[in-house]
Amino acid sequence: MVTTIPDVELQQSESVQPTAKRRIGLIVAVSMAAGLIAAVILIALPFVPAKENVLTGLVLLGFALGWALLAVLSVRFSDRPQRWAAAPATFMAVVGLACLSGSAAVRDVVGWVWPPVLLGLVVWMFVQARRHLRGRGARWLVYPVLAVLGIAAVGGGYETVRESLDAKAYPMPGQLVDVGGYRLHLSCTGTGSPTVILEPGQGGVSSDLGWIAPAVARDTTVCVYDRAGRG
Repeated sequence: MVTTIPDVELQQSESVQPTAKRRIGLIVAVSMAAGLIAAVILIALPFVPAKENVLTGLVLLGFALGWALLAVLSVRFSDRPQRWAAAPATFMAVVGLACLSGSAAVRDVVGWVWPPVLLGLVVWMFVQARRHLRGRGARWLVYPVLAVLGIAAVGGGYETVRESLDAKAYPMPGQLVDVGGYRLHLSCTGTGSPTVILEPGQGGVSSDLGWIAPAVARDTTVCVYDRAGRG
């Protein structure tokens, strides 16, 4: 017995696949663009302090939004759900919030953990993109983002190791004192009284007073301090 398929059904099946391809490509483009735009807007806000940990955290939160949109929109508006995108969205959101944390101890741990984890995640994401993004155009929208993330992971790992080695080779003078949950860097030189306290202004650090402190220390005790962070 021979069964024939009506021409109408053939035309419908042929039209659904190209539409799905175009739709997933559009979803990928919109999601990646939204993540980039969100990151730029967040770091450009006038009240955002120009600190490395804050800027890094906001950029990661922006990109987390992009990956979350890819996971949600692909499930909602296409027949090719990209649920794997929820993994990088979650990871970047968690690391981003940790970078924004006021605890210096948390930031130190995150600085060692996120580069190798992100590098492994990038390799996994590359495999998932090849497996689930059938359209070549959609894949090539994701590949540059993965390349940037891979470079960021290598660079972040190098910076963390380099800072650790520099801290051992060139130890900070003075000492860290815990004051109500804050780590206070205090460096005292000279002798005599009264003791002069110098505090760097406008968000500066103790090294900014490198010319002033020795001059004052010739006559009396001088202490220079700056807040190292909450920990």
